Amino acid sequence: MLLVFGLITLLAASLSGDGRGGQYLVMGAPWASYGRMIGVIRKADGGLAAIGGFGNIAIASSSRSDFARRARQAGAWAVLPSPRVAGCFGLQSEASHP
Repeated sequence: MLLVFGLITLLAASLSGDGRGGQYLVMGAPWASYGRMIGVIRKADGGLAAIGGFGNIAIASSSRSDFARRARQAGAWAVLPSPRVAGCFGLQSEASHP
């Protein structure tokens, strides 16, 4: 649990920004699948920009000012502004996952 907390804190510190580009790092439960994260993003009226190396991490784009709140209501554990898409994650295209 301490490791998970530390990673989340590190992510928050490294990705902190104002989100002017309308991009957000969306994290779900550790057991969440790509499909679940895509559903959360769509339910919050966002679009999928990229998926992460883990099923519970995705980059979303949205012009809605309340996207973060709506994504948390839809089931996201954390929603952080992401001023850059790639960052230090090995982002992969959706087509490369079954």
